[in-house]
Amino acid sequence: MLSKKRSRQQQGKPPQTKEKNSYFTPQNVIAIAAALIALLGVWLTHNTYKLTAEQFNLAFEQNENENKAVWISKVDSKDERITFISNSDHIVMQRAFIYFPEPFTDSNREILFPNFELPTSVLTMDVKEYLNSKFTREKGKALVAEGNIPFALQSYYISKGNSYSIQSVYHLRYIATLGERDNDFPTFEIQGFWFDHHLDVNEDPQEALKKVWVNGEYRADYTGLEN
Repeated sequence: MLSKKRSRQQQGKPPQTKEKNSYFTPQNVIAIAAALIALLGVWLTHNTYKLTAEQFNLAFEQNENENKAVWISKVDSKDERITFISNSDHIVMQRAFIYFPEPFTDSNREILFPNFELPTSVLTMDVKEYLNSKFTREKGKALVAEGNIPFALQSYYISKGNSYSIQSVYHLRYIATLGERDNDFPTFEIQGFWFDHHLDVNEDPQEALKKVWVNGEYRADYTGLEN
C-alpha cells in the first residue's frame, strides 16, 4: 500500500526538464552581430576620416611649399649687377623690394623691372667703407675678408596662375682683399646670395634684419660664413 501511494505521488508531479540558456537565442545572436557590425562601421568611418584629413593636410602643405618663392642669384661682375632668378619654372617674379641693414641702406630700393636686377656699385662702396672701419691696415701685409650681409626681400610673383607675396631673409656673400692702405682693395667680389628663411607677411623687415645683423640671432643651424 505504501509503495502504491508513493508511486501515485510521483505520478502527480510534473516532469522535470533541463533549464535552457535564454541568452543565446537566435534573436539575441542576430542582435549582437548587428551591434558589432555597427561598431565596426563607426570605427572604419572614423579611421577613414582621419586618414582623409591627414592626406588633405599633407597635400595642402605640399602645394603651399611648391608655391613659396625662393630666389637664386646670377652675378654679373663686369656690369656690377645681380639678377634674381626663380628656383622653379612655374614661379615668375612681378615686383620686388630689397632692404639692407645699416650701414647699407643706400641700396634699399625696388628691384629693376623687367629683368629684376640689383645694381651693386653703391653697395660695393658701402661694404668697402664698412671694411675700412673694421680692419686696421698694416704696412707690408694684405688681408682677406669674406662675409655675409643679410637683406630682406619683399617679392610679388605668380605661381600656377595665382598671385602671391612673400617676405624672406637672404645673405649677400662677398670676398675682398685689403691692401696696406685705407681704401686700397686689390680685389673685391660679390659672389651672390643664399636663402635663409621666410618671414611672416606682417613682420617688419628692418626689425628682422636687426635680429640677424645687430643681435646676431641667426637660425639654429647657421654656422657662420657657410650656409
